[in-house]
Amino acid sequence: DWAGKVSLKGDLRYRYEMIEDDLSNSSSNHDVRYRDRIRARLGLDAKVLDNLKIGLQLATGGDDPRSSNQTLGTFNARKAIGLDLAYFDWKYAEWGNLVGGKMKNPVVRPGQSLFYDGDVNPEGLALGFNHGMFFGSAYYFWLDERSTAADAMQYGAQVGTRLPIGGSNLMLAVHYSQLAKAQGYRPFWNCAASTAAIGSNRTIGCANGNTVVGIDQGSATLAYDFKILELAAEWNMTVGSLPLQLWGNWAKNQDPDDLNTAWGAGLMLGKASDRRSWEVGAAYQQIEKDALFGQLVDSDFADGKTDGKGWVLRAGYAPQKNWTLNAT
Repeated sequence: DWAGKVSLKGDLRYRYEMIEDDLSNSSSNHDVRYRDRIRARLGLDAKVLDNLKIGLQLATGGDDPRSSNQTLGTFNARKAIGLDLAYFDWKYAEWGNLVGGKMKNPVVRPGQSLFYDGDVNPEGLALGFNHGMFFGSAYYFWLDERSTAADAMQYGAQVGTRLPIGGSNLMLAVHYSQLAKAQGYRPFWNCAASTAAIGSNRTIGCANGNTVVGIDQGSATLAYDFKILELAAEWNMTVGSLPLQLWGNWAKNQDPDDLNTAWGAGLMLGKASDRRSWEVGAAYQQIEKDALFGQLVDSDFADGKTDGKGWVLRAGYAPQKNWTLNAT
């Protein structure tokens, strides 16, 4: 009866992007880039025991930790497929579970917050609980395994509650995370050594906005640690027959004295899921230079860097179930 214990899942997305960069170093000092991109994911969940599940997933995008998008137009070349998820989920009690491997982020995020990229699937162990109105998790993840120095790690814990208020629901959560062996090191993805000088704002491209120290890109290291306290709120209600979601997110890095705060807030009306359903949303977000670890922030906002602020407008329509058109 193995077929009844295995479920397949997958999705395909075709995306068109227009990126305008007024701060480009091009001769015109004004760059506009157009891209068509695809994202394909195929996975399975296998119920090994009544209380033990295995999850596996492949995705396009190569080894980029913040994106499974694959840009079209590389002379019809084969597209890279990578291991996106590989984890076990052991439900050791009605209220608790242990997850290990390459997993979805266990931290509950409010609404459409872009503090963290949803494509980042961390690697390590996470302990979760969900009992009545309360939920939470504790985790430790590997960021950089080093053969000649201490490994860069991320530790954290979150606790929260979902409060029923009449016909609505209010989620409140507090989250603390900390990096270990990151300050004074280079825990950056895709940051090959070079002689490129550090800019006047003390950063390099692969640090994604965070302040660095050093002479050039080859020796640059993080100037600050990241000990981040985060608060989250999400209120779900119904207006007429439409769902309405209001949310807010605030975070502060405890290490630097300034440029250390991030916040965002937004709303979403409707839900594009069933046939002929729709949704519209708006949000504002500001992430100061060293408020969040730049390797984890959402790659679609402010070029995937900290030290950015601005609006996000969204709309979605589902002409049929399992078929959605979105604009952001």
